[in-house]
Amino acid sequence: MNLHTQPTFLWYCSVYAHKYSNQLRDTCKHFFSGKGIPPSHSDKLKVVKEYYSKYKPSVFVETGTYLGHMLHSVHSWFLQTHSIELDPIFHTRAVNLFSKFPSVIIHLGDSTTVLPKVIESINEPILFWLDAHYFGGVTAFGMEETPILKELQAIFQHPIKNHIILIDDARCFTGENGYPTPIDLTEFVAKYRPDLLCDIRRDVIRIVPKA
Repeated sequence: MNLHTQPTFLWYCSVYAHKYSNQLRDTCKHFFSGKGIPPSHSDKLKVVKEYYSKYKPSVFVETGTYLGHMLHSVHSWFLQTHSIELDPIFHTRAVNLFSKFPSVIIHLGDSTTVLPKVIESINEPILFWLDAHYFGGVTAFGMEETPILKELQAIFQHPIKNHIILIDDARCFTGENGYPTPIDLTEFVAKYRPDLLCDIRRDVIRIVPKA
């Protein structure tokens, strides 16, 4: 066991201080810009449940495990769940947390290289929750601040063409720090997969088959 990848008390203090300071910052930013209160985890879980109920996939793939909140909420819905985490300490924590659930597999590495390997042997529709991006503090910084376009390219190149793709933190898509704008993202999807619909609501980008 590598002690350098084990969460410590000070690590937990740092993580939760960062988490709640970010929540406070986002809440204030949204409220004073006239957008109201930003969606909570419960709100986003409802979005995942909506698309799970509609399409009934049996496989869930997440990028950006972080504290494992989304994975913990949804893993029992699926026969197979995968989560990719870049930071070794967050990865070790998640492995320990989900060790009693054989259907949950936690992968360590950059999603731009790990995601294609995870999905290459899956031959059915997947519900994706893409949330791998640098968010300051103790979160990990990969080759890019956000790997979203490379993640989407990997998914679009997969032989199964009716995946359900949900992307968290749509508010970050401002055209800065490596993020495309919503218009750029919509055009990217239309260029590579014109059969898919790109919709943005309540801080979640939804890329799904057109009806």
